[in-house]
Amino acid sequence: MSPPSCANSVTLGETMPLLDEKRLHLINRRVYRDFPEFRGARPIVRRLRTAREGQPPRVLLLYRRRVTTADGKRLTRMVRVLATPKGKILKITTSK
Repeated sequence: MSPPSCANSVTLGETMPLLDEKRLHLINRRVYRDFPEFRGARPIVRRLRTAREGQPPRVLLLYRRRVTTADGKRLTRMVRVLATPKGKILKITTSK
């Protein structure tokens, strides 16, 4: 059974969308600009709950890409984006 979805939004088993398409597109553009090897990668979107009472939830976007190193070995690279549901990027981290 697939999770419910709303038109033009990203949801994860919830009735309320985590990010609308416009905000997701803006985050994708930033990731693709900063990490060109991830161009075209679609993120896995997850909702994170915050530890503090009253804070809005956070959205975690995970981008994965298999790359070939200079010595010919395959390596999985990841970019993690922590954002608000309004699309504000709080932090971007990457694996080596």
